[in-house]
Amino acid sequence: MIGDVDNDYQQTIVGRSKRDDVWLMARTPSIPETDYAAHMERIRALGYDISRIRRVP
Repeated sequence: MIGDVDNDYQQTIVGRSKRDDVWLMARTPSIPETDYAAHMERIRALGYDISRIRRVP
């Protein structure tokens, strides 16, 4: 499922309806910290356990 997409289609949240896997993807190599924090809040609101999220390069 698509959990969220920004207006410019630069960042998106994709997850499974079972709430066991979620991905935050971007078209750029990095995401500004303010955007990242907002995405983590959105992911939490969607029902995912954000303590299990690993940030990778």
